[in-house]
Order: sequence, then C-alpha cells, then structure tokens
Amino acid sequence: MMLRLVILCVVMLSAANAPAVTLMGAGAGGDGWLLTYDDELKSGWIVHLPSNAPPGVFMPALDISIRTEGVDDAPEAIAAWGQTLYLVFPPDETTATDEEPVVRRVRQLRVGSNPAAGYYTYDPPNRLAALPGLVGEIEIAAFGAGPSGPVAVITDRSENADGPARFLWLRQTTWHEVTAPDDLVSIEGLVPLDRMLIGVIGIGRDGERRLWSAVEPPVPTREDATDEPQDAAEESAVEELADSVPLSPEWASRRTLLDPASSFVTSIDGFLYGVTPLEEARVELSLESGGQQHVAGVFDLSAVDYTVLTVGSDVVLVYPPSKVAAHPPLTVISPSTSGVIYEGVARRISPVTENDLRFLGVLFGAVLLTVALFILKPRVAMRESVDFPPHTALAEPSRRVAAVLVDFIPCAVVAGLVFEVSVIDVIVKPFQDAGPEGVWPAIVALGVLFIHSSISEWLWGRSVGKLLLSCRTISVTGVKPTLRQAVWRNAIKALCPPLIIVLYLDPRGRHPGDLVSGTLVIVDLPIPAEPESVDEGLDRLGLEGDGPET
Repeated sequence: MMLRLVILCVVMLSAANAPAVTLMGAGAGGDGWLLTYDDELKSGWIVHLPSNAPPGVFMPALDISIRTEGVDDAPEAIAAWGQTLYLVFPPDETTATDEEPVVRRVRQLRVGSNPAAGYYTYDPPNRLAALPGLVGEIEIAAFGAGPSGPVAVITDRSENADGPARFLWLRQTTWHEVTAPDDLVSIEGLVPLDRMLIGVIGIGRDGERRLWSAVEPPVPTREDATDEPQDAAEESAVEELADSVPLSPEWASRRTLLDPASSFVTSIDGFLYGVTPLEEARVELSLESGGQQHVAGVFDLSAVDYTVLTVGSDVVLVYPPSKVAAHPPLTVISPSTSGVIYEGVARRISPVTENDLRFLGVLFGAVLLTVALFILKPRVAMRESVDFPPHTALAEPSRRVAAVLVDFIPCAVVAGLVFEVSVIDVIVKPFQDAGPEGVWPAIVALGVLFIHSSISEWLWGRSVGKLLLSCRTISVTGVKPTLRQAVWRNAIKALCPPLIIVLYLDPRGRHPGDLVSGTLVIVDLPIPAEPESVDEGLDRLGLEGDGPET
C-alpha cells in the first residue's frame, strides 16, 4: 500500500509540473508496445516490452521525433500483434489537392533477429517502415491487428457521412476491402484473436452484443481470371480488378458480455478478458468463459489516468510518465494467478542478465584457479624427460576430445535429471539465456565429470571415454597417475573447459591439466613381429638349408 501511495504522489506531482504527454499502448499475441508523445515539443518515444523478459522491464525502440522523417504528430491509432507494431498518423490536409487526395500515413516497426538473449534489434533500424497509406477523406472508427496483419474500420466523411463502416485489411502491399458480417448493425471495437483475421465486437440485428470472428479470406489473383490477359494493359486491369473486389470471409459470431465502450477487451490464451474501471481508483479484471462473465480480481490503481495493454499472458496498466523519455510507472497483473506480479517504475532491460554475470564470474574464478594451479604445480610436472612405456605414443588431440565428449554426455544426463532439463539445455544454456536454474546444471555436470574421471584414472588409468577410444593416462614416470595427479588434471579440465583448445596448440598435444599434474595421455601401438631366422625363411619358402657355412 505504501508503495502505491508513493507512486500516486510522484505521478500527481509530475503531472502538475510537466506538459501533457499522450500515452498509447498496444500488444497482443506476444510483445507489448508503448508510445509517449509531447504535442508541444513534437517529440515521441516508442518503448518495446518483450514478452520473454521479466515483468516490468522494457527496451527503448525508437525516438520518432528525431530519427523518423515526416512524422510531426502523435499517431491517430496504433495496434500490435506478435513482435510487430502498426501506427496510423493523421493526414496533412493542407497539402491535399484534387490530384493528390488526403493520405493517412501507415508505418510499421518490428523486432528483428536477436543475436543474443536479452538483446533486441529493430527492423528497420532507427526509423519506421512505410506501408501503403489509407487514402481518402475518411474517419477511422477502429484499428486493430491480428496474425494476418492490420485491419482498419473506416467511415467515409466526404459524400455519405451516415454510410456503413468499411473494413480494410492490409495484406502485403495492398489494402483489401473485406465485407462486414451480414448481421452486424453497429461496430464497437476490434479484438485481436489468435489464428483469426480479427475479432469484431458490436451489436447484431437481434439487439445483442456479439463477437464476430473469421479466418483470413482467400485473395483472388490473376490466375483466378477465366480468360488469360492478352497484353500488359489487360493484365494490369485484371490485377486492379482483383484488388478492388471485396473479400468475403466466413464470419462466425457468438454472444459476449464484454463492452468495449466501458472496458478494455483483449484475448489471452484463447480467452476473452476485460479490464473495467471502478470507483475509488480501482479496476476489475473479468474473464468470459462458457457464456458467463467471471471476476478474476479487483486491483487498486496507482494513478487515475492509465492505458492498458497485454504483454505475453499478462495485463499491464501503464500510467503517464513525467516526460516523454521517462520510465513510466506500471502495474503487471497475471490473469492466471489473479495477482499483481510487478508494481513500480518500469526498468530498462540490460543485454547482460544476472545469469550472464554469474556465468562470467564462475568462468573468471575458474581461470584464476587454473593459474594458481600452474604456479603450485608439483615437482613431477617439472620433469622435461618422459618415460614412455614400450610400444606407446602420445594420443592425438581429436581422440582425446572425443573421449572427453563420451565422458561428459552421461554427466550431462545426470545433471538434466536433477534439474529436469534436457541435455541440450545443460550444454547450450550457459552460453545463452541460462533460465531460472542459471548455470547450475552445467556446473553439476562438470562436477560429476571431475569425480568420475579422477577416480577411474587413479584406479585404472582410464575413464569410460578413454576406454572406448583406446587411450589411457600415465604419469611422466611411465606408471599410472597417483590420486593427487588425477585430481589435479581433472580439476583443471572441469574448471576451465575452453582450455581444451591447447591440445591443438601444444607441440606435444598436451592439455594444461597434463602440464600441471605431470601426466600425459598415450595410445598403445601394435607390437611388431620378431624377425625370422634364415633357416625359418628357407623353410617357409620350401627350401632346405642349414644356414651359412662357417
């Protein structure tokens, strides 16, 4: 409660001393987006809220006042689906002529490929991508987005202001008109729906509020024409006709109790949710299921003014910041638990996560310990001469690497069973997003590898991997390694795995663990046959002889 009062006081004081900031939010099917805009300064800021990040964190995506040319006003409408944001800007009617009609600019910003976990790029970089504009003297009655792209509901204000609303769907580079549901009387709002073109909430002919939905309709192409075009002009006419023919999706409807006029309505995991303001600075989160409306929870607001959006499976209430580029206060609600999972000022996400720092700390400590072991190496490691057993040679690096992999895989399986993760996660996750378990699965796997290799090499001179790859470990004196030697060499091997690359750099193909502990890995060579005597040779050739005369 005290935190909520502090946030409320900060927001009220900031609003009293700062110019009004336009706050808009959008999000469905994945990430969330925020846009703050100052009409006086003509500057804005687009904020990206990744769905795979912890609650309450954000990434600044774009400053639309500096890096975007031709954008002088706040967007008229925004919508988002997945990792793509769509914006519609008001037209510049002062430049409209009979030859150049009024055009509303439509822009797009999407999350690009992520080269590393916790790091985000945006396509296009440092600007908004231009999409085909909305042409004509129109009013936007509703704007939304779904898996198939943005959908705009427009009314014509030039000739017939009382005419019916028209549905436009942007597919690739063309706005296609889509026929409205036959039994739709008045539209109240659009709702993003998974695997659907869009959801439409409105009043039907039966006087009830209904939700209409339809899948993406097929788009006619030139191949659908009955006659093949004879020339380029006829082909262009056929394509223009195909673009102008309204598409007719198969609308299906059902009764709904959620009113977009008084509630923020969205779809999360296939269910409809509504956020309705109540008295005394509170909101009600309700779930519609089985034709009934169920109250999921009632939550206190940190400020009177707010906007609502979805990020992943969470509902986020965002309050106006003190200035355009300030971190906005927000409240993150989990519909699955009906509880607040974050409340406070939004935090900027860092490309380096806590798990990354922990992994780097473990790696740095391993390097320091390896250096210390080099300094404290035993006397036997200082011997320059090596006593090879008869008919042996140094094992080649590729054989040794393969033996280590054979030893490590069962250890990774054990760690995966302990932490309930896959073997791939044990090996790969430390170099990516380590997840809630951190780097502990990899540490446990290396620990099991250390114990197995140390004991087996002390007792038998070889681990399971070395046994399968026909190699073994010996001391530089030519005998099996002692327990101390086995522990030292495998400690370095487990503490700093990247040192295995030294096998390919050392002239003798020795691991740093071998250098410290005074050991080496050898392979047994085949024993050559003894040379035969002259009499044996003659007998083998079928000749008689008693050898050379003396």
